[in-house]
Parts: sequence; C-alpha cells; structure tokens
Amino acid sequence: MENIKFSNNPQLYNPDSAFVAHLSKVRGKEDLLKQLSDKLKFPDYFGFNWDALFECLRDFHWIEQQKIVLVHDDLPVLEEKDLHIYLEILIDAVKTWQDWKEGEEHSLEVIFPESGKDLKELYL
Repeated sequence: MENIKFSNNPQLYNPDSAFVAHLSKVRGKEDLLKQLSDKLKFPDYFGFNWDALFECLRDFHWIEQQKIVLVHDDLPVLEEKDLHIYLEILIDAVKTWQDWKEGEEHSLEVIFPESGKDLKELYL
C-alpha cells in the first residue's frame, strides 16, 4: 500500500505543505486515541472509540491542508487485538482517500518506523 510507508527516521519526516501529526511513545488504546485526537485536532464530538476514529480519519473537513500525514515516531505499544484493529482502520482510511476522486479533498499518508516492517508482513 503506497500511502503506508516505513522510514529509518520518522521523526524527521515533515513534507512541505502538509498537515503533519507526529505520535510518540503511545502506550495503550486510550493513549493512542488521545494523541490522535490532539494531534489531528479532532472535533469535540470525537467519541474516543474505534468507530469514531474511523469516521474522523475519513473526513478531515477541519484541516485546511490537502495532504495529511500521520507519523508514528516509534511503534505504538498496543495489545495485539487493538494493534490489528488500528492497522485495519488505517488501511481502510488510506484506501478511502485513494479511491475518492471527486474534488480529491484530502489524502492520508501513514508513516511507521522501519523497525515496524514486521507489521507490513503481518497486517498490511
């Protein structure tokens, strides 16, 4: 999947003209959802659950920049079930923006550290 990438130095990944959100030291589902909400400036109605995350990752009407980049500076520490759900949500959200043609309002790119290449083999 071309919009899910792996980088040797994700902390330095900062493309021009993009809205970039860096997540660091994620420890658990609640921490992940909190950081995503804060960094991606989710609306107040965000419900801090997987369904709400999926909805917000497919909208972004509150972000002016067309390109949105979600950078994981390190691998999130999640229970296996939560990691699998999170990755499925990311894959589906990225695909939604790739399939969207009319107006091409936004695009979503997700960056993981190179050490997460196993994720690609297991889930992506």
